[in-house]
Amino acid sequence: MKKDRFKGYDDEVRRLVTHFEEGQQQGSHPYFDPDELEIIIDFYLDAIDEALRKTTLPADTRRLENAVAYAERLFPTAPGIRLRKAHLYSIQGRYDHALKILHELERLEPDNTDVQYALGTVYSALDQHRRSIQYYTQAARDGYQLGTIYGNIGDEYYRMGRPEDALRYYKKSVARNADEERSLHNLEATYDELNQNGEAIDFFNHFVRQNPYSRVGWFCLGRAQMSFADRHNGQREHYLAAIDAFRFVLTIDSRYFDAYVLIAECQQTLHDHAGAVATLRESLDCAADAANVLFSIATIYMEMQNFQTASIYLKQATERDPFFSEAWLRLAECYDYMGYSDDAEMLYQRSLGMNEENDDFWLRYADFLIHRKRYDEAITLMQRGLTNADYPHAFNLRLACCYFYTGQRNMLFNTLIDCTQNGDPINEILDFCPEMAADADVMTILDSR
Repeated sequence: MKKDRFKGYDDEVRRLVTHFEEGQQQGSHPYFDPDELEIIIDFYLDAIDEALRKTTLPADTRRLENAVAYAERLFPTAPGIRLRKAHLYSIQGRYDHALKILHELERLEPDNTDVQYALGTVYSALDQHRRSIQYYTQAARDGYQLGTIYGNIGDEYYRMGRPEDALRYYKKSVARNADEERSLHNLEATYDELNQNGEAIDFFNHFVRQNPYSRVGWFCLGRAQMSFADRHNGQREHYLAAIDAFRFVLTIDSRYFDAYVLIAECQQTLHDHAGAVATLRESLDCAADAANVLFSIATIYMEMQNFQTASIYLKQATERDPFFSEAWLRLAECYDYMGYSDDAEMLYQRSLGMNEENDDFWLRYADFLIHRKRYDEAITLMQRGLTNADYPHAFNLRLACCYFYTGQRNMLFNTLIDCTQNGDPINEILDFCPEMAADADVMTILDSR
């Protein structure tokens, strides 16, 4: 079902935007007054802002550009239109053009808080945090949208490396507007960074008492409980308290996917693997990436060494996403553990062909070959993978083992010497090849470290 892009807007906005777009399509030139054009432009600005929160891809600004150009032709000097053109420039990354307009408007209307807020956002984008804070503070004088403004100031202090000041403004933000979800998340994360998880628990317990239907408030309380447990030897009662908080989230919003994920994480930590699987299965209906959920379920079964069941979920994951290379790799491992060597090798090759940039795909296949004493094939594979490896040491360890088993002494010694000169932890070689401990020449090189 196609999403209604006017959801949450009144009928007037729908009427104006639709009328404008029909005029664009038909090549007609309907008249709008400045206030109406500002409404149309603001609709497109909101849409871009929402899109930018969901992706790092460049925003599609064509409709906004058309609306601004149309408004400029009708009212080239209107301050509201010029302000919105500055917003367009800012979205396009043309900050010098945006600042030129905004400072002209500032000179004309020094008390215009909309202009001051826009200047705050531009200076934030330019990493001029103190100047950004100055303009945000000025914009706050009219008392409008203080939750957003204080949250922005908190962000600037955080980027300056002043988390205590950021924390103070995030608190001010949610005190002004309990629905400031971004500030709530940032507040919990900043508490965690400051190692103040106990204080975070106290804050969010108080917050949800005051705002019992805040799904993000309950979510942050759960996060704070988890973080406290992680930092204090995994105290069971805090993981259980976290699960309770996340369950409250789902009572408010049964489609809050991240709550399912963290409940499952807590359950795994508490060794309740069956519960974790049940929770993840429950999340499938609201998962944006169901294949990844199925993959997570499979990894739980692999940890339990139930490779037969794990393979079922991995097959489902690859059916949902045939390009899920990690799922193909884990499925190869499952077949390997179950003794289906031919099927496993085919999948090792398939997954490697899909993701040659990842060291792990080369190494897993090499281990498969080494385990079957197919050393020459493993050498050829490792030499290919080594050329673009992120961490060559793991490749060299396996190459050294293969050279040892195939009697290629010069290649073995050269590889070990290279490792020692690079400062790599060469003694790990004995874990791969314990027989080397009885080789005097090898041990001489290892002992030279």
